[in-house]
Amino acid sequence: MTRFVFVHGGFHAAWCWERTIAELERLGHEAVAVDLPGHGARVDEESTLANRRDAIVSALQPGDVLVG
Repeated sequence: MTRFVFVHGGFHAAWCWERTIAELERLGHEAVAVDLPGHGARVDEESTLANRRDAIVSALQPGDVLVG
């Protein structure tokens, strides 16, 4: 089993990965999507390079595959 961590692009949020995550889970993998500051559930937060980096790093575990 592989664990994937998905990061969205501009004008999106973690929701854009829902179908991909569902398919990976159907195949037996684990997958999570990160809402970056200023997007999705974190829309009210200031978005800076530092806090976007921190949001991604906090979701990562050793061995993860990062997808952006």
